[in-house]
Amino acid sequence: MRDLVRMEHAVVFGAGLAGLLTARVLADRYERVTIVERDRLTEGPRRGVPQGRHAHALLPRGQQIIEELFPGLTGELVAAGAVPYRPLEEARMVLGGQRMCRAEMPDRGLALTRPFLEDHVRRRLLALPAVELLDGWDAIGPLFTADRTGSPTSTTHHPTVTDPTTTLPTRPAASPTTATPADPATTTPPGTSASGTSAQSFGRTGPATSPTATTPPGTSTSGTTAQSSGRTGPTTRVNAVVTGARIGRQGEERTLPADLLVDAMGRAGRAATWLTEAGLERPPVEEVEVNVGYGTCYLTLPQDALGGDFLVLIGCTPANPRGMALFRVEGERWILSAGGMCGDHPPTDPAAFLDYVATIVPPSMPDVLPALRAARLPDEILPARFPKAVRRRFDRLRRPPRGLIAVGDATCSVDPLYGQGMSAAALQAIALRDTLAQGRDDLERRYFRAAMRATDPVWQLALQADLAFPGVPGEPPLLSRMIGRYVARVQRAATRDPSCAIAFARVVGLVDPPSALMRPAVLRLAAKHGSPSD
Repeated sequence: MRDLVRMEHAVVFGAGLAGLLTARVLADRYERVTIVERDRLTEGPRRGVPQGRHAHALLPRGQQIIEELFPGLTGELVAAGAVPYRPLEEARMVLGGQRMCRAEMPDRGLALTRPFLEDHVRRRLLALPAVELLDGWDAIGPLFTADRTGSPTSTTHHPTVTDPTTTLPTRPAASPTTATPADPATTTPPGTSASGTSAQSFGRTGPATSPTATTPPGTSTSGTTAQSSGRTGPTTRVNAVVTGARIGRQGEERTLPADLLVDAMGRAGRAATWLTEAGLERPPVEEVEVNVGYGTCYLTLPQDALGGDFLVLIGCTPANPRGMALFRVEGERWILSAGGMCGDHPPTDPAAFLDYVATIVPPSMPDVLPALRAARLPDEILPARFPKAVRRRFDRLRRPPRGLIAVGDATCSVDPLYGQGMSAAALQAIALRDTLAQGRDDLERRYFRAAMRATDPVWQLALQADLAFPGVPGEPPLLSRMIGRYVARVQRAATRDPSCAIAFARVVGLVDPPSALMRPAVLRLAAKHGSPSD
């Protein structure tokens, strides 16, 4: 039977967009929601998030979700300066080396900076009576206790924070060890590596092994191997339960009682580390070494500098591993970000940076470079690095602790050149909302699986694109290569046929799943217009 009672207190570590959207969802189910953020929050970029100054895309599906969670917010953003645009009518998109044709589509885009969006979302969120913010506090970690109910998914009352007899031991993380080929539970396919730490077993007898994690070539998997606690005979199974969230600042430490703790701390998310330190199973990890570097500057351009277009997006290709985004944002400014894969990074000198951009802009856009060269550039270009894409497979944990989940880049962080991060966080927030609507039973396991289903298209699209580059380690499997060839045909057809361009743009914008490209109408258009010789 579903447990639909309101829960008492949820704590969210991290006040980025993922944490804010998660807190909004939790406010409908918990009596209190507390957001803990290391930075002191004022308007503008957060000090601890340097990538916030760079170009961020709010894809159509991400915009739809945010409007659903905060009705009327889109209008507020536009009134404050955000720039609405029609994706295939007022934007120039070159994807896979193919410039998509103009077409009228119902979806709308919104051009803005990430700090601007977060400021407005945070103000709306903190207006809710159930939500409070503790900024200037460091996240230390969860307080685990043991639930000796005999069931890892039991919803009976668990021990309180003050019960010293049930606190699970914590210990420093063990050194990674490499699985041997003789262990079938940890053997990975050729071209991948498996590393992990030993997780303590609570109340189990005999050796236990972690499930096999299958990863695509070019990725590595790190997991854990569970050990027997050494007990013999019948025992009660003990599941870890979060009962508090530890925070600190300037030598002071506090423990917030919590029914749920959310790791929303971005790429540096620490939920996996907390599990290891508590002697619990660590999730397998998939990684793709992309070695991306990019630079950003803000410009002032005439409003009609690009003939009425508001956005230029040019993706990387194996032939030219450089890409760029130029779009108008709030404050009558334009933001220019350019970067490259596999170590092909832009310089920070402004003149050299524009020379780098010149190698990206195609001849079909003769107005872009003159507009940029006529603008007054800043003294320095803001740099950023992204060494690898990472996906932590919390959905593969056999017994996830009760009361601990992770969201946003803490679970799935893809190449920022694809502009999917904020929208992926929004998809996870909706996955959590729908999971909570089904009750409290086994919440963590159900959420992790739902979040994985929601963001798997994001990961797979990025993975397929990444592995096409010669400098990215790994060979895509045959099926991926076949899909890649078909997608290339769709992209070529999208340069000629408006309906094919709309279908592809809706998939890229996460409005439709990738399977939408296999619909009969798209198949016919790809066959008709997708040949390289057309």
